[in-house]
Amino acid sequence: MRKANSVVAIGVLLAGLTLVGWAPMLFSLVSGSVVPPAVPGDAASMTSWSGFALLRIFGAALVVLGAVLWTLSRRPLDPQGISRALAWSCSFGALIALAQAKAILPTMLGTFVVLPFLALAIAGWMGSRPASIATPESA
Repeated sequence: MRKANSVVAIGVLLAGLTLVGWAPMLFSLVSGSVVPPAVPGDAASMTSWSGFALLRIFGAALVVLGAVLWTLSRRPLDPQGISRALAWSCSFGALIALAQAKAILPTMLGTFVVLPFLALAIAGWMGSRPASIATPESA
């Protein structure tokens, strides 16, 4: 069962990376239509490129899910390893979301898309630190 969980996790991770890297190319391959050039004043092209941006952000979320599932499939469970996987993958997701927010989604939607990735990345980095804080009893 653990092997099947690892295969599913790696599949989700690779699907996310595929969406992040090749969303416009996959759209033209699947739909058969040509991807319009990104023209800032053209509503039709910006609609399709906004869709590509959201598809890339969904791919980043799949990368996060795949990385965490892959870490959870290992035994014994390592809480710091899970936190590190969450931190690294959410940092990657935040970079992708930030790039899409700056390039294509300059509205409040772009800001709100980045915030969950940043919050989870910060939580992951905080959880991956060793818990060796000196207490008065140990000093």
